[in-house]
Amino acid sequence: MEKMSVGNIVLVVVVGVAVSYLAIRLSNAIFKKVEKKNKSVALRFSNSIVNVGITLVMIAVVFSLIPNSESLGNRLFRSSSLALALFTFAAQKPLGNIISGIMLSASKPFAVGQKIRVLSGGSIIAEGIVTGMSMRQTIIEQYDGQSCIVPNSIIDESVIVNTNYTEGVGNFLEFEIGYYSNIDLARTIIKEACESEEGVMSCGNVLLNRFTENGVVLKIQVTSVDLNASFSACSEIREKVLRDFHKNDIVIPYNTITVSESSPHSP
Repeated sequence: MEKMSVGNIVLVVVVGVAVSYLAIRLSNAIFKKVEKKNKSVALRFSNSIVNVGITLVMIAVVFSLIPNSESLGNRLFRSSSLALALFTFAAQKPLGNIISGIMLSASKPFAVGQKIRVLSGGSIIAEGIVTGMSMRQTIIEQYDGQSCIVPNSIIDESVIVNTNYTEGVGNFLEFEIGYYSNIDLARTIIKEACESEEGVMSCGNVLLNRFTENGVVLKIQVTSVDLNASFSACSEIREKVLRDFHKNDIVIPYNTITVSESSPHSP
């Protein structure tokens, strides 16, 4: 085979890089379009796998087009068994993360946009919304706005709490009112606030839960479609009830402290 000039070698490499770049862009665009209909973690992981595959294939094609590249490869990897052993030892954790990513993609314990809690040894490693997954790690956006990047191998070995699997998430709301407030009117206000909220699937009866030193506690169970809807619905209900309590002179009791200054000459 004739020797290839340096200029031709550079041209082959540049063309290979350009083709790889365009192929990866096309792959990302296709996966992004599919992801609009199905927010699956497996899609994010598959996208990463495809991009790595495109890069490896293009590297192999470029080497095959360059004369005498086989001899260079033979010199670099003359001791194939030693090279394989060194590679396996050095890549234990990355390979473990990739294998764990494959297992998570197959089992689908969570999806992009779902709220999960990752527990290990009784401690919370991360809690928040899943925003993405690559070959090595899963990205969880926590409630304080920070992103927690957890290796796939750790998630695969941990307990994953995913409340999105439950159809109909129930939550209890409690409202304390003063002893001399109109209990029947308070019950009506709470019930109407719950029934008028769009995110509520169903709500129970308003029950008198207990007596306190300040008043009585009224309690109601509210069921929403999922955890996200439950948070939003309960917030809206509390705001409506608070506003209507004020309008109807229903007292929400709270502790107060009176500070008095005594005379220095008093006994």
